[in-house]
Parts: sequence; structure tokens; C-alpha cells
Amino acid sequence: MRSQKAWLTVEARKVAEFRRATGWAGAAADDDAAVPPTFPVALEHQSPPIVDLVIGMGYAAERLLHGEEVIDYPNGPLHVGDDLRGETRFVGSVTKRGTAGDFELLTTSTDLYRPGGELAVRITRTFVALPEG
Repeated sequence: MRSQKAWLTVEARKVAEFRRATGWAGAAADDDAAVPPTFPVALEHQSPPIVDLVIGMGYAAERLLHGEEVIDYPNGPLHVGDDLRGETRFVGSVTKRGTAGDFELLTTSTDLYRPGGELAVRITRTFVALPEG
């Protein structure tokens, strides 16, 4: 498996929950329609978790660590009511040498589009696959 479907619906209720849970006090925090820039992590609760893609490629869950996540909005912020659809794909891996042995940096990318085809958000995530043993 090198890709999987992904979706994110930006619902007002979920945005409000996210804002409360994260204590978000953005510039438009008093605006009920303001969506925090890290809201796409909610993707993990609506579509298959991104880590499932990496596990499906044969990497053991107990060897995976979250390395980095970059969320990019090429066409501006998300809006309440956005119904986004797209795909998470495996981008590649790089092997590095560590003190406990070789480890891998695994990169995935999720592109989510608005119904008209506009790219709304790209989420690039790096996992660290620890050495066995």
C-alpha cells in the first residue's frame, strides 16, 4: 500500500472543540468561523490514520516515532464548512546512522482538495523508524 484515501470535514462543533482543547487564542479567536492552523490533525479522527499507511508497508508500530509535521495552506486558511477530500501517499525514506544503529526517516504527504478541485491543505509528515533490537 503506497497511498490511502483521506478526508476532513471542517465542522463548527469540531473546530470549537479543537479550539477549547488546544487553548487556541489566534488573531480571530473571537470569530466562531476561525479555524486554527493546526486543525488538520483532526484528520486522524475522520479518515484512516496516516500511520496506518506506514504500518501497512511493513513497519512495526512499536518502532515508529513522530518526527515532524508541516501543514501548508497554498490557497489560504481553512473555513468552517470545508469538505475536503484527497489522498495520503508515501513519499520516500532516507536511512541515517544513529548511535543504536541505522534508522529511517519516512515521509508521507496528504493533499486535501475542496470540491472545485482547489488544493486546500498539504500535510507533510515524517516518521522515525527505529532500528530493530
